[in-house]
Amino acid sequence: MTRFALIAAVRFRAVPAIASTTMFQKVKIEAGQALFETACRRCHAVEATDASYDPPLENVVGLRTGTYET
Repeated sequence: MTRFALIAAVRFRAVPAIASTTMFQKVKIEAGQALFETACRRCHAVEATDASYDPPLENVVGLRTGTYET
């Protein structure tokens, strides 16, 4: 096999792997968004200025459980 043929074979095999990884990431994001809309949004607001039953999800990192005044 010539060097050019080897490079071409490697390059064309890598493209589907990259495309499928990108597609998998897109599907995971869409599934997470759908899950949030059906299970989380009814109680949690994304923005702190929006009304919600439970703590808003903005600035939630580092917040201890049970310390948010509702």
